[in-house]
Amino acid sequence: MLDVYVSDRVRTEFPALAEAAPDAYAGGVLVRGFTLNVHDFIARLLDRLEAAGVRLGFDEQVDTMLHDRANRVAGVLTARGNFHRAHHYVVSPGVHGEDLLAKTESAGQIHGVLGCWLTVPNLRPRLEHSLKVARRGHIAEDANVTVARDEHGAEVLMFGSGYGYTGADLTNIDRAELAAIHAAIADTARRLFPRAYAAADITPGDPDARFCVRPWTASNLGLFETLPAANGAFVVTGGHNTGGFAQAPVIAEAVLDALARRPHPMHMLYHPRRSRHVFSDLPAASPASTEARPPRAVPAWEQAQPVI
Repeated sequence: MLDVYVSDRVRTEFPALAEAAPDAYAGGVLVRGFTLNVHDFIARLLDRLEAAGVRLGFDEQVDTMLHDRANRVAGVLTARGNFHRAHHYVVSPGVHGEDLLAKTESAGQIHGVLGCWLTVPNLRPRLEHSLKVARRGHIAEDANVTVARDEHGAEVLMFGSGYGYTGADLTNIDRAELAAIHAAIADTARRLFPRAYAAADITPGDPDARFCVRPWTASNLGLFETLPAANGAFVVTGGHNTGGFAQAPVIAEAVLDALARRPHPMHMLYHPRRSRHVFSDLPAASPASTEARPPRAVPAWEQAQPVI
């Protein structure tokens, strides 16, 4: 933490927040964090890859991995029936990889979490740093306000919040609940940036509001799995909602080490079966048994769990 601000000091030192509602915030803290305009980043990355001779293809969904007689990945099949073979495969399927991951340990471990967002212009005096907003008891308790540019290059603020568990069914979206989430985010935008909110002409509670369904796991940790391929490796990485996991340099290091057949801590710590390595497979329950079960030995680390 770099600094702490009471409400009045926030308005003085951050002019973009000076017009917020009188009780919009109790104060704030300044931390060394990061934010990334992913669209600009990806555009630059693709330019560099193409300049290095990489061939890029888009709009083709990979549905199935094929195996040879030694049970190594021999290639992948797309929804259009096209077969692709390579030395190495790196897969980050989001929430849409159920069929592709069917024969992996990651199968069934990635579920969906809905997120909703809206965009307002970044008016003068502009917000210079992205924010995280906490509203205890509010539908949109945690909101990200990201300083970015839209597709036309205009400076905007992107509000993202709202978490709705969809489970394994990506279509499990209640439009009424989506509208409530959108209205909550709109309320946050209106209270913090009233002029920008008015300029954006937002209809709160839009049942057709923009949303995404992001990958998540029951443990809140990502997954990293490596399978043998005919001439290399098949790497699965993903399962975590936050962009920090997807973009972290350590993920790139773990992928490179997997392709080079070098060990990396993430290969074990984030393996889909990591919990079974610690606890082993639990026996199936026996409803017919009436005998009292012996008390479970509680590990020392579990006896005093911190409350966060």
